[in-house]
Amino acid sequence: MKSIFNILKVLSLIALLVVMTLGYIFFRTWQKNERPGLLDAQWQESEVNLGDRATLEVSLRVPWHRGIDSSRPMSYPDALVPAHQTSALSDLDNTESAREMIAAALKKKGVRKGELDLSGHREWFITVPLVVTEQKVDDGLTVSLSLARTKRISPSSVNIPLPPLTVISPTDLPRDPDNPSAFLVPEPPAPDPEIGVTTKEVKRYWPYLVAGVIALLISLFFILRKAGIIATTPPWEKAMGKLDALDESGDSVVLLSRLTDILKQYTSERFEMRASAKTSTEFLALTRTIEDLPAEQLEELPWLARVADAAKFAGKEPPPDAGPRAMSVVRGFVEKTTPQETADA
Repeated sequence: MKSIFNILKVLSLIALLVVMTLGYIFFRTWQKNERPGLLDAQWQESEVNLGDRATLEVSLRVPWHRGIDSSRPMSYPDALVPAHQTSALSDLDNTESAREMIAAALKKKGVRKGELDLSGHREWFITVPLVVTEQKVDDGLTVSLSLARTKRISPSSVNIPLPPLTVISPTDLPRDPDNPSAFLVPEPPAPDPEIGVTTKEVKRYWPYLVAGVIALLISLFFILRKAGIIATTPPWEKAMGKLDALDESGDSVVLLSRLTDILKQYTSERFEMRASAKTSTEFLALTRTIEDLPAEQLEELPWLARVADAAKFAGKEPPPDAGPRAMSVVRGFVEKTTPQETADA
């Protein structure tokens, strides 16, 4: 039994160290409040036609307390403008199937939250739909994505450098250069409702983590207290302190009631039994079951219980010497049941 207790103690200390380490790491990540870092950015297709959709796939490493608002960029170059994903769907007939397709497209924001790692960061996956409006996409272009607002002063956006993109121009030039709609795609194709990156529902595990940490700390406190690492006031010292604080010159009925309460509380803590809420008869019967407790130490307890109950419940006036004698009985019981220090202790 002792070995199991030692193992539990060591495991609790290790768990506490792990929780404190993770707490420090997450606090430092929150304190730095750094801007999200780019992990990867690439086009779904490296070659697109002029006027077609070019979809950019981005993965970011974001601190745990930051988030991405939307896949629609805040700023973008003239050669690549954001695509309206539901514009084509809005031209459909106002039928139930059309409304379902529009609702499904609105839910696909192109943002997916990844799992949280031990460094206090999580990976975010963003799909940015853009439309190519110029025949040449220069190098060094960027788009800017908005970050979720926080209560702290922090960056509100993150810049994404665009990878190289090849734009395929039409082979036949229009007869009327002022009317390029003859060869340009008038409207970007609508996204497939069944394909794309959707917003992932994230499981809220933080309440369970907090509850687990609290339960661990409470268990660790009781284990350390049981092992004696956390010092506590022994029951006999607490009882003696309460006895010293009593006023023997006051009302004898109140004094007897307080003495019986102190006696029951001390017995509960000293012998690890439920004695505080017992009646006098139940309390006396319970004390007889205590092992290694000599019978002479219980001789005066029936008298104390009888006098205290008569004064408290029957309204009988206690004898003149009831207060000092009851004080002597309780103090003597505490002194005789106080563990004695030995050389092996």
